[in-house]
Amino acid sequence: MRTFVLFFLSVVTVFVSCKNEPADKPQENTENTSTPKKEFETVKFKNHTAKAILLSANISIYDNQQKKTGTLGNPAMEEVEITAVSNKMYNTDGSTDYCETANFIKIVYKGQTYIVFGAEVYENNTTSIFSFKNTEGVAFNIFPATHFQMGASDKDGLTECDEYHVLVIKNEVTKTFSLIGYPENENIHNKKQLGKAVLFDDDGSEETIYKVLVSGDTLSFGIKAMYQEGGSAFYLKALFSKKFTKSFITNFRRYEYNEMDELELLK
Repeated sequence: MRTFVLFFLSVVTVFVSCKNEPADKPQENTENTSTPKKEFETVKFKNHTAKAILLSANISIYDNQQKKTGTLGNPAMEEVEITAVSNKMYNTDGSTDYCETANFIKIVYKGQTYIVFGAEVYENNTTSIFSFKNTEGVAFNIFPATHFQMGASDKDGLTECDEYHVLVIKNEVTKTFSLIGYPENENIHNKKQLGKAVLFDDDGSEETIYKVLVSGDTLSFGIKAMYQEGGSAFYLKALFSKKFTKSFITNFRRYEYNEMDELELLK
């Protein structure tokens, strides 16, 4: 009996001792788990004077730390003055795609200077302007315009990025600008997602306008294309009455390498 009592008391003592022992505390995390604030370098600019077109409405504006600060509130197809271009190219909105890098651009809009991303800004090429009139005598100009996004090559060579020049039509009476719809039957580059007619200028081809014709309601552009081997020529046609929203290719001809002299003489 005494043995049993001693055993019972031992069990009770152990139980009470375990009950009074404090529970294990959660281990404190002494590491700093806060996400460090990402710091952006200050954008440096060099002077660059030109006119440009903002194709899209309400483009974003930035400060010189690459921080988005708002929107410009501009309408689509607005002409602005460029005053400076960044020394380097950058990505925005978390993108790491090299082909999406672009310069930041300083522009003057309604008397104020703003910083915008170069993928939204298309500089007018004033050395390749073609003038024409419609059947009512209204004067127009067409010229290529190029954004400041990464192109087909950089200082290290080819990038495999797209490079092209948007075709812009200016009505010299109303001082308004229009784009031409992407040709519905184009089957060489297959870039219908662009939504607008362009002159390609990449590692595979170089396209230029060599003539402009007006016949009634139809506007036609003669275009030469130089490829790595050979080239081609064709007409890009659009209608005044449709405000150039649709276009199509006609009279396409391929030139072999030994026929390039003939292609270069087209005018």
